[in-house]
Amino acid sequence: MASCARNSVGPSTTTLAHSEQQIAAPSLRFLERGDAFDPAWAQLGVIHPERRVEAFYAAVEQLVLPRLAELGIDAQRAWTNRYRV
Repeated sequence: MASCARNSVGPSTTTLAHSEQQIAAPSLRFLERGDAFDPAWAQLGVIHPERRVEAFYAAVEQLVLPRLAELGIDAQRAWTNRYRV
């Protein structure tokens, strides 16, 4: 099994893109449509889409990218290139 170079971003870029599509994108679409958020959903533990988007991007910026950088991965490049093939 080949090991990744320390500055490799390949798997990181696709993982970041996939995470964004699974977590942030549905909430962004919900907000763009202007759909109402039923307060009953909050009672069930559903996080308001606006907060979900804010939390996702804050986590990427404050937790994920710094940790990738600590592991020797060019985190900013991985984030910037997350949709490039």
